[in-house]
Amino acid sequence: MKMNEDLAVLLLRAAVGGVLIYHGQEKLFGGIAGFAGYLKHLGVPAPELSAWLSGLTEFCGGIVLVLGTGLRIAAIPILFNMLVAVWSSRGNGFSVLKGGIEYPTIIGVVVLALLLAGPGSFTIAKLIKSMKSSGESTK
Repeated sequence: MKMNEDLAVLLLRAAVGGVLIYHGQEKLFGGIAGFAGYLKHLGVPAPELSAWLSGLTEFCGGIVLVLGTGLRIAAIPILFNMLVAVWSSRGNGFSVLKGGIEYPTIIGVVVLALLLAGPGSFTIAKLIKSMKSSGESTK
């Protein structure tokens, strides 16, 4: 990838990863019961387990997106999570203000694009590798 493309991928990873971390932590650190109740209302099987899995997917998956390393592996459960959210919200139309599919659709499409494009050059693994190799060259 060129420098501009790598930077664009980094910005997408950071933005979507940050949003996922925020929504995941909301569920995991105080909102799991409410979210499980919402999932039960929607008819999602095993709503409490599903709430935990969704929260963990968003929180941990968001961290992986920001760091870049492991992006393609983390993208799969994130995409599944967003597909379930789209399916569950489909009766509410498009607008996020009406509980529609807008938010999970956008997150899902961006994560799919990142899955196809890859993490780019700005990842934590490449940063560590670069730091190690520059440390070895100064010895």
